[in-house]
Amino acid sequence: RPGTFTPPHQGDFAALDAARRHLAAHADLRVVAAFLAPTSDAAAQGSLGAGVLPLDSRGALCALAASTTPWVDVCSWGWSDALRTSERITRELLNRLEWVGGVRWEFEAWWVVRGGAELGAHLRASGVPAVCVDGASSGEGSAEVWGAARSPRPPAAFNPAVRARRFG
Repeated sequence: RPGTFTPPHQGDFAALDAARRHLAAHADLRVVAAFLAPTSDAAAQGSLGAGVLPLDSRGALCALAASTTPWVDVCSWGWSDALRTSERITRELLNRLEWVGGVRWEFEAWWVVRGGAELGAHLRASGVPAVCVDGASSGEGSAEVWGAARSPRPPAAFNPAVRARRFG
């Protein structure tokens, strides 16, 4: 989930949980990990002004907030590009977990976005599948999924595969 995370709050985790439940119920996808991805200092300052906390501080706050949720981690590279971030996270997961417990894991990154207009813009710009969540912008611990979508033409470099598959 991209954002400035100044600071991370319950709504961010509610959005991730709502997306996780939606994908399990409606797309038969098992979410095994989620990442908070604070944007760069330049991007955060562009949306919130000069007084925004630096990336390393926002990353530390995200790590502290995520420490009680075992399936959530932090991607503190500060990248705003959804495709680049998603591909890197997918590679990292494959490097660590490709074969675990006799199961070959394949991963597909999904982005969690707010609002229908943001979903459309995200899909057109990146091609990374997304779940659109409402209610995550407030500090409240509730969120509602509006829908989920894949781009009609994913980028050639993006390798979509989601489910754990048992081989042998």
